[in-house]
Amino acid sequence: MSLVEKRSVTIRGHRTSYSLEKPFYDDLLTIATERGIALAALVAEVDESRPREANLSSALRLHVLEWAKQRTKSRGGQAMYGLIGRMTAQPGKRDELLSILTESSDAMPGCLSYIIALDPANDDAIWITEVWDSEASHKASLSLPAVQAAIGKARPLIAGFDNRTETKPVSGYGLAGKR
Repeated sequence: MSLVEKRSVTIRGHRTSYSLEKPFYDDLLTIATERGIALAALVAEVDESRPREANLSSALRLHVLEWAKQRTKSRGGQAMYGLIGRMTAQPGKRDELLSILTESSDAMPGCLSYIIALDPANDDAIWITEVWDSEASHKASLSLPAVQAAIGKARPLIAGFDNRTETKPVSGYGLAGKR
């Protein structure tokens, strides 16, 4: 299994391809989502602005690197933001609640990790562990249409919250840029 995946795209009416490792491709998707444009449009922008002696794959990697540097600078050294909390479902509704939470956890800009776990001591409780690139990203996620819809669907299934703790993550396997 290759670490590099080849992808095709149409730019200005002609097909071309590029090869990227999955982490670079995932970050390109994040950039496009944050900017509200299609991935193909982002690839076309990078292609248009790259030096002709650079191949498209290299230009895309450099674009992701520059984006990551700018995010770090814009945070001004700000710490990541984390939340750990326990949510209790209405009796017998935990699996339905899990389904809603799982569906709504895609495409949240700035979310580095979102883990949902069963509480082995309580059949109706779940633990949620979140890591965000900043507290502002977490706050902004709450106004996303998909998150708002999930909150509306989940609210009647929730019996309560407890053990909520804010954290300042510093490192860990699985966090963006942390290996």
